[in-house]
Amino acid sequence: MSALTVDLISNKRILLTIIAFLFGITGGGIIIYFSKLPPFYLFMLEFLMLMSFVLLFFKKVKPFLVAILILTITINIDKTLYFIPAHTGGVSGVVVAAWLIILIGLYVIWGIELYQGTADPVKFFPQLTIPFLMVIILSLFSMVKAVNVPLSIFQLIQMIKVFLLFFYIANNIKTSRDYQIIFIFLIVGFVGELILAYYQHIMNDYVDLGIFSDAKPHRARQIGEREIMAVYGTTSGSHRFASYLIMILPILLSVILSRIKFEWKAIYGLIFVNGLVILIYTFSRGGWVGFAVGISILFFLKLYKPVDRIPRYLQLFLLLIIVVFIIFYFKEEIFLRITGEDYGSAYSRIPMMQIAFEIIKANPILGIGLNNYTIVMSSYDTTGITYEYFQPVHNAYLQLAAEIGIGGLLFFLIFLVMLYRTGIQTLRQADEFHREHLIGIICGITALLVHQSMNNGNIDSEPFELFWIFVGLIAAFSLNSQKSSKCS
Repeated sequence: MSALTVDLISNKRILLTIIAFLFGITGGGIIIYFSKLPPFYLFMLEFLMLMSFVLLFFKKVKPFLVAILILTITINIDKTLYFIPAHTGGVSGVVVAAWLIILIGLYVIWGIELYQGTADPVKFFPQLTIPFLMVIILSLFSMVKAVNVPLSIFQLIQMIKVFLLFFYIANNIKTSRDYQIIFIFLIVGFVGELILAYYQHIMNDYVDLGIFSDAKPHRARQIGEREIMAVYGTTSGSHRFASYLIMILPILLSVILSRIKFEWKAIYGLIFVNGLVILIYTFSRGGWVGFAVGISILFFLKLYKPVDRIPRYLQLFLLLIIVVFIIFYFKEEIFLRITGEDYGSAYSRIPMMQIAFEIIKANPILGIGLNNYTIVMSSYDTTGITYEYFQPVHNAYLQLAAEIGIGGLLFFLIFLVMLYRTGIQTLRQADEFHREHLIGIICGITALLVHQSMNNGNIDSEPFELFWIFVGLIAAFSLNSQKSSKCS
């Protein structure tokens, strides 16, 4: 390596370090200036400054920052500006989160690299970006019908944020080493969530996590004669936590079934078993169904084109026995949750869907305005359910169609079709490492999408933020597989 090359690399690292340090100081200072809750903002300042110095010790700066970003998404370190109280069914203000600060920093670094000509040309992934940009455009048009325009603007900002999140990851995760860094942090965060969930289960009461969780006190589940608190980790509730779990568990299972050393199989297997136990303790029936669908598809994909057929069959059979044993061990909790008292939760789903269909029928083109569902739903309620359960429809797709019109839902479904098409094509081209992880990611996404057909939520907020990271990884794997195919 020439002296000139060494100097260039050294100068680039110094420049990036200075930028990171100034970004940390400036970002933290701005946040504190607008502070109304000092503990949160002081934590953010310390976090940003620490990140600036940590970068000095990592050659792979960007994958490391993406990994930290994933951790902060789960932990929910955020502050809502211009907060509108008592709003449900979407964001209540401009959400400034730790992961957003990191993402802005990543874009700054990427922009410098593009300017210097050291980064690859930007890829736009039109098969994915065009349908989702159409969803954003129709969301913008829906504001014409919105009763509360600021709420629509807040949600639109959130939608743009997750688009930028997906777009960055798709363009910047280039090697298996980049992904391995992300995977390690994903599992570390997962283990931390499981430990916290076990603590919540042992305490059997609401645990206030301060700035690290948006969860509010909630009632315990009536399981037979016992009252058991549903665990929620650092998320805003047990259903959100179940969504997080069912996205990670298929990745773990897929890695367990890959050709890795036995000791790693044992470690990941132990994490998987504990994750399954915690999933049961969320008492999220939709989460259980989503997990069942995702794992069923994973088993099919693993058996469809196995690398080593006989050992793979044996491993699948052993895992199936373990899953059945866990379900049998917790059969009482599962059976009573399905058949027992749920305070009218299951009954309320049908009248909630009736309201959504009435809204869509009356507003098929523009909807009633992004993030305005709960504001107008009482006007379309012929059942009186909104007086008992003032919540949006427990179906993310119906809520999307009601808010931005049938066209918005159609473009989102097109996006999902193209996403699966990209994923399946990549499975056929990818090497063994990427294929094994990609199977888990696709099945995790599938589990979430099934769950969201029985749960309320927006396609750009918790728990969908992790979904967009996975979408970016699928696009990145696709790009890397295409490059490998051209080289071979």
